Amino acid sequence: MVVKHTPAPGCDLPSLSPNDLRAATELVGRAFTADPFAIHAIPDERRRPRILASLFRTMLAGAMRYGRVHVDGPSLVGLAAWLPPGNELLTTGQLLRCGALRLPFAIPMSVLRSYHRYEHFAAILHQKLVPEPHWYLVPLAVEPEHQGRGHGSALLAAGLAMADEEGRACFLETQNPRNVPLYERHCFQVVEHTQVPSTDVGHWAMLRPARR
Repeated sequence: MVVKHTPAPGCDLPSLSPNDLRAATELVGRAFTADPFAIHAIPDERRRPRILASLFRTMLAGAMRYGRVHVDGPSLVGLAAWLPPGNELLTTGQLLRCGALRLPFAIPMSVLRSYHRYEHFAAILHQKLVPEPHWYLVPLAVEPEHQGRGHGSALLAAGLAMADEEGRACFLETQNPRNVPLYERHCFQVVEHTQVPSTDVGHWAMLRPARR
């Protein structure tokens, strides 16, 4: 599948085309199949990629509309979605405009409840840790068979260069301990390590300070 794209402002990598949103959500579903919180919330391994794709569709649509979604290369191997300073957490109205009303028809209610509880917890922590405007990574995803080949680093570097041009900090969260060293190599620091409430899943909040 060839991505139809134009270069993102201030970035060597292209931006995701609206025509490729479905393929992008399916990529994220595959990339997050082994994510610890996804395993907790969606025990059915067979259905997990499809449910994750439906979950992430609204967030990716929001990042395309209000922020940036960079893709790696002429084929859709990986992507990095960023929400911009001042709009790091999408409002209810923005979520609805990006398709949130479809979620109850595409995702089991038990999964929706799990992710709603997680998002409430994460949003409170996010606002406490980083009150100033910043770029928010939501998410970084690379096809499983292409992971470990530099695609994630290339996508991160593009987003960080964008933030550096503006003198802005960057923030992210991960529930996978294997991701922490990658982010640390790109100068993110763990600012909070805790557990997702009512689970045994770890939660790392990471901040890369602004470069001025």
